[in-house]
Amino acid sequence: MDDYGAFRVISGIDADLYILRGISQLVSAMYTALEKAAKIVPLVVLLAMVGVIVYAVMVWPVNPTRMKPAKSYEQLRDTVEKKTDIRVPGEKLLPWTVTERQLRMDGPSRLAKVSGFAISGTMERGGVAFNAEVSVGVTGVVGDLPSPWDVYRYVPVYLFRNQGFYMAQLCIDGSEYIIQLYYPENVTLPEEDAAYVEDALRTACHVIIDLNEA
Repeated sequence: MDDYGAFRVISGIDADLYILRGISQLVSAMYTALEKAAKIVPLVVLLAMVGVIVYAVMVWPVNPTRMKPAKSYEQLRDTVEKKTDIRVPGEKLLPWTVTERQLRMDGPSRLAKVSGFAISGTMERGGVAFNAEVSVGVTGVVGDLPSPWDVYRYVPVYLFRNQGFYMAQLCIDGSEYIIQLYYPENVTLPEEDAAYVEDALRTACHVIIDLNEA
């Protein structure tokens, strides 16, 4: 074999070796990529599972009553008025003793937002004990309402009465205020005591309207 032939053989071998090195590098790169992908895919799956778990925890119903206790009147008022357009009347709204203050939420989950309030207490008249509640965030009587029991500053106030039950209802600036009084159904209130209760309800409704119109 002459020198030219030997040169051609050697050149061919170099070319083959160059190609083999290129294939080897490509295979190595593909293997590395597969290894990284094998690590990334489980990580993506894990993150997705964590996301699902966190979402489930946040939307899981932890507060079926949709009510949260407030430590004080000031905390209730400040929280409601900061997070909603609702005005909270003072605790002297009725001649009562306040026993409970609660924030009303718009759902049972941890993501629920403040949507109203409820202040509960007891009062007494003529030896009869009443349970009372002032609230916003519940739906009162809907549909065909009766003629207003009272109209104050152009706001109609409705009164519903039954044996053992009074409820005054008014809506102002989109907030529906409801005042409820309960007493034993087997008790018949004398006219004087019934007038006292209705006067207390009327005064409370006027205070609420004045608060919202201020």
